[in-house]
Amino acid sequence: MHNRRVESARILRHWTLALAVVMLLFAWTTPASSGETIAADRGTKTHSNLSAKANKTKPGETNPGAGWGKGGRVKSDPKPNPTTTTVPATTTGPSAATTTTAPGTTAPPITTSTSTAPTTTQPTTTTAPPPTTTGAPPTTTTTRTPRATTTTTRAPTTTTTTTTTTTTTTTTTPPTTTTVPPSSILWSEGHEAGNTNGWSYIAISGNANARVTNERSHTGNYANRLTIKDANGSGSSPGVRMEKHDGIPGYSDPQNLPREGYYSVFYYFPQHIDHDGWFWNVFQWKRAYVTSSGNHSRHPTWVVNVLDSGPGRMTLMLESKVDGNNKYKPNGTREATAPIDVPIGKWVHLECFYKWSMDATGRITCWQDGAKIWDVRNVETDLNYSYLFDKWQWSVNSYAADTTPSTHSIWIDDAAISLQRLGPNWK
Repeated sequence: MHNRRVESARILRHWTLALAVVMLLFAWTTPASSGETIAADRGTKTHSNLSAKANKTKPGETNPGAGWGKGGRVKSDPKPNPTTTTVPATTTGPSAATTTTAPGTTAPPITTSTSTAPTTTQPTTTTAPPPTTTGAPPTTTTTRTPRATTTTTRAPTTTTTTTTTTTTTTTTTPPTTTTVPPSSILWSEGHEAGNTNGWSYIAISGNANARVTNERSHTGNYANRLTIKDANGSGSSPGVRMEKHDGIPGYSDPQNLPREGYYSVFYYFPQHIDHDGWFWNVFQWKRAYVTSSGNHSRHPTWVVNVLDSGPGRMTLMLESKVDGNNKYKPNGTREATAPIDVPIGKWVHLECFYKWSMDATGRITCWQDGAKIWDVRNVETDLNYSYLFDKWQWSVNSYAADTTPSTHSIWIDDAAISLQRLGPNWK
């Protein structure tokens, strides 16, 4: 009985082994289903193509999310498969991509790259017409706008967009300060020769003098010191007048100065001067003429005086010496007063436009340190006598009747006559 049981168990083991061999052979000879990979060592399945189920793509449609499950994540067995064979994935784009997964790794996301060629806009150059300001350069505007756009998309959730825009604008504008061409400056005197030879004539009355010194200067090393003494109202009116009326190229008697021109000079007033008399003349135009008897005479036409405007204050005043008949009037008429004070202890620039005219078309416009202080129009600015005319004259002066102190000095420098306004920064 015992032997029969042993024999039955042995036969059962043989049949069981034979059945296992048959099943194993059947498993090896059966092909794997489409879209699945059979692992040789563990018999686990790794799904690599779930696009049809995850995205429910209809037949004939392109699946933009091929190879991706819901939520954009790869659905795979949590245990890595060391030996896998990857079926080519479906790729949407200009070309299909084949991904090969190394052993022991999970397949990376499929990458679709689209590059847009850079778009370049041709440079645009605009040249403005030349400005009306004399001597100013034209305005040139150059604009370059290259524009390049590159878009790279990494499926399924990462999108990187890089846009580069470069705009370069170069603008050249004319300077705010007009540069006066040298040809418009008819004459100038900076006293750097150490003398007064640049002036036409020095007219002295009473106790006065002119000396070029190096005590101070507006530019360079020298300036002209004008000194008057004993201006105490005793009847003597000391004065020194630096005149310019010849030696200007292109001009000759009697029109030896421009009919319309600019006259300028820098002053230095070292102290306040009480103006107790009826004038302190520092700037004037004159008409010289010859009488019928052959005598030479001259009279001022318009004058710039310094007024005592109160304690520590001085201002400029414009006075006319021409009457209604274009004749000289000794007691002038005050025509305008500057709205600003003359600075003390520093250089100040006075510039005036003067138009010579025997009728009421003359004009006098003046600037103090670049600020307009008056503009007198439609006036007579020349004398009309029945004599032979000689010269138009202009002078820079210190000429007074009664001042406190009675003896004092001022300095002048960088005088000029020009056809264009120079402004205070020309020197």
